[in-house]
Amino acid sequence: MKILYDYQIFHMQKFGGISNYFYNLINNLNNNTKNNIEVFAPLYINNYLDLLPKKIVKGIKINLNKIKLNYYVNDYLFNLKQNSFDPDIVHFTYYKIRNKKNKKSKYILTVYDMIHEQYPNYFYKDDTTKEKKNACEYADHIICISDNTKKKLIEKFHLPEKKISVTHLGADHLDNTPNIETVLKKNYILYVGSRYGYKNFDNFLKSYSINKNIHKYFDIVVFGGEKKIKDIQNEIKMSGVDIKKIHFLNGNEMILKNLYQNASLFVYPSLEEGFGIPPLEAMSQSCPVVASNIAVFKETLDNACLYFNPNSIDDMSLKIENVLKNKNEVIKLVDLGIQRKKLFTWKKCAEKTMEIYAKVLSR
Repeated sequence: MKILYDYQIFHMQKFGGISNYFYNLINNLNNNTKNNIEVFAPLYINNYLDLLPKKIVKGIKINLNKIKLNYYVNDYLFNLKQNSFDPDIVHFTYYKIRNKKNKKSKYILTVYDMIHEQYPNYFYKDDTTKEKKNACEYADHIICISDNTKKKLIEKFHLPEKKISVTHLGADHLDNTPNIETVLKKNYILYVGSRYGYKNFDNFLKSYSINKNIHKYFDIVVFGGEKKIKDIQNEIKMSGVDIKKIHFLNGNEMILKNLYQNASLFVYPSLEEGFGIPPLEAMSQSCPVVASNIAVFKETLDNACLYFNPNSIDDMSLKIENVLKNKNEVIKLVDLGIQRKKLFTWKKCAEKTMEIYAKVLSR
């Protein structure tokens, strides 16, 4: 099967959940020698592409985004590539689609979440997800990464259910990542990802600040997300939290793995997610998890974490304290988490995706 992946997410993200998904998917699909795979990203900035075999990735790593050349060059060349490569499957990595259809090819789109539609006030007006509906109508078939996303996609865009399949993501990508020496020798609660908008970091910070039993004995480690912390420094000071107790770290998967392994607790307070890989990553490294009681986490995490109301600072604070003070609860959550993460592998994700490709081609 000839499979072509487009450039979109790879000229937008250096790292990130979506490009991580495609990296792991493509890496596993490439294990099947019957597949002829290309990622066509003439001008890209993504670091995951550097980890794929060179024969798969067609492009040059260069950042021309500031002068807006990456998109226009990529778009023009990708249209030419479709004609020369003549793929069976074209899998778009994001929603801004200008391509002319090749009659032989089938077009697949992955929809990651419906957060932009649910919380539009948290995003820029020119965010490319405004083109999501047009992309969904253009595609021959849509893959959603959770049943929750599929349900909301149908409700919002009134798409036929038969056009949509669900493929859960994997959470085992840290398993083969080398171990390193301890990054931080403190008792800490771990938070991973962006700190703005629907991620609900504000409420997490407040839940930490009001509980002396937590604040006195545990620091907070924030990994990834925005590099600038100036926007929240005043909020940290107003909350009464000593800014020295909050550590902002960035780095590779070896550092992240180490942070999961040594954290006393992982907290994920999002108001909404499309899937939510970080809690499963934490579980894969024997780290107990507390998370928002939203539908998608009930789907992916089941009973392997302790849930709180993300809109209640008191409830969040109480649930965090319940785990940190209770060794038996920690043992239970770790055991359940290890079992839960076994259900989500990138091999399964790739196999299910191949089934979808084959089904679409058979129509």
